[in-house]
Amino acid sequence: AFHGIAGQTGRRLLVAARDRLRCQEPPERALAQALDRVVGFDPLGRGGHRPQAFALVGPSGAGKTVTVAKLAARAITQGRRLTVVTADTIRAGGIEQLAAYTGMLGIDLLVAGSSRELARVAARARSDAAGEPMTLLVDTAGVNPFFAEETEELAALIDAAELEPILVLPAGLDPFEAADQGAAFASLHPRRAICTRLDGARRLGAVIAAAAAAHVRLSEASVTAHVSEGLNPLSAAGLAQ
Repeated sequence: AFHGIAGQTGRRLLVAARDRLRCQEPPERALAQALDRVVGFDPLGRGGHRPQAFALVGPSGAGKTVTVAKLAARAITQGRRLTVVTADTIRAGGIEQLAAYTGMLGIDLLVAGSSRELARVAARARSDAAGEPMTLLVDTAGVNPFFAEETEELAALIDAAELEPILVLPAGLDPFEAADQGAAFASLHPRRAICTRLDGARRLGAVIAAAAAAHVRLSEASVTAHVSEGLNPLSAAGLAQ
């Protein structure tokens, strides 16, 4: 009730936790196992030396641009070959904001104004990697998931460049609104989600409800505005705690 987890997701969590408690599991461990069963967790860092090509998607203001910068900083520290692209050519100041971050990291920002341009950039990044660990990060424009035209255009962009869509979910929203948004973004077929603003939220129902509705696993959590740090892998035990 405190976190605002209701409806089918709340019932599934309660049933899963109750089953574990009946097996004499400690309450925190029972909750963690229930979260793992209902939501699931899959950190982005499990890619190892495999190529990673991500498009960050979500509603306007979710924190996609800052999250791209944080992922870029992580890729640099891991010694991966890195390409950062913005496809957010509509929002005022969107290109300049990400360019400021990439400038601090000492890398160039590429701009793709169409799916054809993005596909070309992605193909070149994969070719230049030549078997080395490679990360391709694409910042996309915020979309209204309830407008089919916007999500269809975004889906075409993602498919053209063969990217994995990563849903960016802000914490602190109304859980019912977050669930509706998550269900709408499921049309893009994301498998994982990054949670932002976790440091500024005390109720996590929106994150859990949206992830369950979108059928995505939680991967990372943003816990600070600092670009050089603050993206932590999410786990069932950590979220339960």
